[in-house]
Amino acid sequence: MYQYLEKKMFKEAYQIACLGVTDSDWRDLATEALEGLDFETAKKAFIRIRDLRYLELISSIEERKKRGESDNELFLADVYAFQGKFREAAKLYKRTGHESKALSMYTDLRMFEHAKEFVGATDPKSSRMLITKQADWAKSSKEPRAAAEMYLSAGEHLKAIDIIGEHGWADMLIDIARKLDKAEREPLAKCALHFKRLKHHGYASETYSKMGDLKALVQLHVETRNWEEV
Repeated sequence: MYQYLEKKMFKEAYQIACLGVTDSDWRDLATEALEGLDFETAKKAFIRIRDLRYLELISSIEERKKRGESDNELFLADVYAFQGKFREAAKLYKRTGHESKALSMYTDLRMFEHAKEFVGATDPKSSRMLITKQADWAKSSKEPRAAAEMYLSAGEHLKAIDIIGEHGWADMLIDIARKLDKAEREPLAKCALHFKRLKHHGYASETYSKMGDLKALVQLHVETRNWEEV
């Protein structure tokens, strides 16, 4: 069987395997056939060892082939990604013009340094997406300050303000409020609400003034009994 595998003669190797081999041999045959893009033989071999994960992968590739996809290198890249051979997969994605697949793969794996290799210098949308994903991961990893800074870099002001306000970082909050354009009313209003909650009424007043929201400004002064300002 292995002599046939060395020659990439997968169907002949399968016929020999049917005479009686171990599960380990079946897996070697299935994997070699899969990487050799002989999906029919790979499927039959994976059925023998009841590997549902690989059978699902083969089924998805077969569906794509029925829809007209025919790029074998792209199929092989998907196989490598499934096997955990990420470098090999990324090289093939790049060669087939599917850098976005490599970017998504590395981003999902939280391998952000590798992902950056596939962000085009003229593609701000992909760059923002990568930074946002990295920020999501930092937030879930209990690194809120890093997450807030990344959200700001990606232009996700509302998400950043929520984290900063929740942790009471007034210095960061006023810095954001002063840098935001007065037309960006939603993030400014959120900054002001956090200032009120944190009892930083001076900063809240400054923010409402910037927005030109006189009603909110008067209400703030009434709540704080600042009658002269009212």
